[in-house]
Amino acid sequence: MLEWWERPYQDHGRGPAMFDCWGLYREAFWRDFGILLPDYGDCYHTADDRASVGEVLLRELAHWTPLESPQKGALIVLNVARRPFHCAYALDAHQMLHTLPGSGSVIEPICSPRWARRIEGIYLWQ
Repeated sequence: MLEWWERPYQDHGRGPAMFDCWGLYREAFWRDFGILLPDYGDCYHTADDRASVGEVLLRELAHWTPLESPQKGALIVLNVARRPFHCAYALDAHQMLHTLPGSGSVIEPICSPRWARRIEGIYLWQ
């Protein structure tokens, strides 16, 4: 997964050079499991539209199985401004890969003070 570390963030980015959080998750999942997940890029205008992004996330979680704890490939849904808005790819039970404007893709501990209290849920594709 290190080949996806430090890639620049781009709204609606689906790779391979730049990603948004869903594009990075989708690419990592495809690389690890050979399953190409839906794009969802046409479901919202920009990533700044938190209401639309949150609606898409909540609606599409019907296709996912909730997990008690992270495992490789799990979707970690994170709250931003008290809404489910951001997602990360679980590299294992302890680390996640995600991307944000201004920082690009990064690997961080799932239990980091910045993110642990923002976890809305952890899910696995059905």
